[in-house]
Amino acid sequence: MKKYLLLTPIIMLLSCTPHLNVVWQKQDFKGDHFKKLVVVAITNNLETRNLFEETAVRTLKNKGIKAYHGVDFFPPIDDPHLQSKETLKQIVLDNEIDGVITMSLIDKQESEQYVQGSVYSAPPYYDPYYGYMYNRYQTVYTPGYYIENETYVIEGALHDLNLGLDKEHRLVWRGQSSLVNPTSVKSAAVDFSLAMVNYLVKNEVVK
Repeated sequence: MKKYLLLTPIIMLLSCTPHLNVVWQKQDFKGDHFKKLVVVAITNNLETRNLFEETAVRTLKNKGIKAYHGVDFFPPIDDPHLQSKETLKQIVLDNEIDGVITMSLIDKQESEQYVQGSVYSAPPYYDPYYGYMYNRYQTVYTPGYYIENETYVIEGALHDLNLGLDKEHRLVWRGQSSLVNPTSVKSAAVDFSLAMVNYLVKNEVVK
């Protein structure tokens, strides 16, 4: 019984390893070296934006990829989607930005999961008062129960501006990860950044 109990946390750790569930890459794109790669978290929550950008930039730098915080170039506004294309293009040109990684929450799902109960035999019971042991094992039942899960689908996208400023040309890679019950925004940022950067570097999407 102890062997199974010891394996449980190891299995849980392996199953929680951050990874990308869905990946798309432009067919003729073979990766690129970027002179100025900027990371932008698309959200109107400044604290969340800073956390995601800082975590991704730090993870990229740890992999030997020079990267910059998007907030230093694209100032926060109430709704990032309302910023004009002309303004964005001008920022890119003025700062000679040739690569942009965007990160955004694209879906949130709630689900209910049933955790199966268990049955096991308890060891013999020793009575210290009378000084003897009950020899019979007792069967112990643990009832099943339901838990609520929250799944956040986060997407990262790479835009190679060396190919042009139009979306149909610049979008070269997309990757999505589903994070189940993240303990905090920080843990979500760390998990997604690790999954995204590990894939980009390992597959030489970003060089």
